[in-house]
Amino acid sequence: VHWGRTTATMALIASEMSGIPWSLTLHRNDIAEPNLLTIKMHKASFTRFISRSGMDIARSVGALGPPDRLCVIHMGVHLPESSSAAIDDRTEFLALCPAHLYPVKGHRFLIEAISLLKDRGLACSLWIAGRGHLLETLRQQVVALGLEDRIKFCGPVPHERVLEWYAERRVDVVVLPSVDLGRHEHEGIPVSLMEAMAYGIPVVSTATGGIPELIGEGAGLMVRPEDPKAL
Repeated sequence: VHWGRTTATMALIASEMSGIPWSLTLHRNDIAEPNLLTIKMHKASFTRFISRSGMDIARSVGALGPPDRLCVIHMGVHLPESSSAAIDDRTEFLALCPAHLYPVKGHRFLIEAISLLKDRGLACSLWIAGRGHLLETLRQQVVALGLEDRIKFCGPVPHERVLEWYAERRVDVVVLPSVDLGRHEHEGIPVSLMEAMAYGIPVVSTATGGIPELIGEGAGLMVRPEDPKAL
């Protein structure tokens, strides 16, 4: 089962009643919650973390099972059959941020970065794909900085359409300006970055959560969080 909350509780009960063994995959914000996690980890045949940072969180909150039944197996994505489509004839650099509009995603710092590029006279546009309660706040920021001609809010975009953008080379870079909000509220290992990388799209993100495990050795560009100049 995936996630250490309700699904793991259901599996624990079903296994106790039936005698059928089960295993557990923990992601991120399900690790630090008080949800009988230590009991579940002792009862499961094995517990998988999708990142080393997730295992570190478990250690920090004292929720660990038998060491010989703990492992880190990273998430993966489907690879395209081909990612060699010709680059289109756009003349302006286009960045994409495929992330729901929540504080942990750090959109406001990316918007500030676009403003810095405009001040330097550099042509760069940004598409933001996703929904969330920060939409109006971020729109007001865009207006205040005079970036209406540079930043487009695409709303919720079907997953297949985003992958088409990558295959067609519609975007030059995928940016995820994530932040760490404390209390273990940060990124795991973002699928949005992995998907872009699968198509050969360069990625820029921040040194938060499990992101260094993905791009920390040169697979992408990683900067300090909450730093528009670095972005």
